[in-house]
Amino acid sequence: MDLPELSSVSNTIYAKYKDEGTRFKWRSKNGTATFESIFINEPIGLDENGRKYAPLMISYVPVREGDLNTWVHTYEVHKNNEAMLYASAYLGDDYQSLRNILGIDDNAPGPGFQPGNFLAAMQHDSLSVPGNWTSHKIRYVRAKPRGVGTTDGKYFCGWMNNPTGKGQSPKNYEKTLKRFGMRTASHCKKARISTCWTDDPGKAWKLPEGAIEVPVRS
Repeated sequence: MDLPELSSVSNTIYAKYKDEGTRFKWRSKNGTATFESIFINEPIGLDENGRKYAPLMISYVPVREGDLNTWVHTYEVHKNNEAMLYASAYLGDDYQSLRNILGIDDNAPGPGFQPGNFLAAMQHDSLSVPGNWTSHKIRYVRAKPRGVGTTDGKYFCGWMNNPTGKGQSPKNYEKTLKRFGMRTASHCKKARISTCWTDDPGKAWKLPEGAIEVPVRS
């Protein structure tokens, strides 16, 4: 399916910021659930047909203290000859777990859950990015908040984008693999992204608003 809003936003951001504008994030609401999207507008992956794609990673953000639910799905984003971004809305093994997070009752009356509608809504909300770039770009910070790490902790609390030359650690890869599966762990490794964890339930639901940040090299 086409991703018209994300296409427009990506073109706008890249035209203005060039290589500093290839990675950005935004938030979306679906009912009572909050999600954070990360678009890495770089061809870092190969699909089953050997075509390069840019990953769009969408993760569930816990908003209640003590919420241990985790959900992450990576969409393989391609560009057609008209410069339109597109991706399959198919969720595979992530389908039922997303329904559970959204609280969708299989026996409830009315239209059923449509993965295409979910992706359409998530990419539409990228329109918030150009008007407030400082809130959506990957910022540089000197340190992670106290009590937040990449190997220890039971609560997922966001993502950390590592600098060029510094990738995801083996321990973080193993933790990501255990909690999110091979697909997400592989994308994180290729994109130099580490998952962040904490034992403080307060930080688990407060941190993700600014969780995708890059530590400054010492």
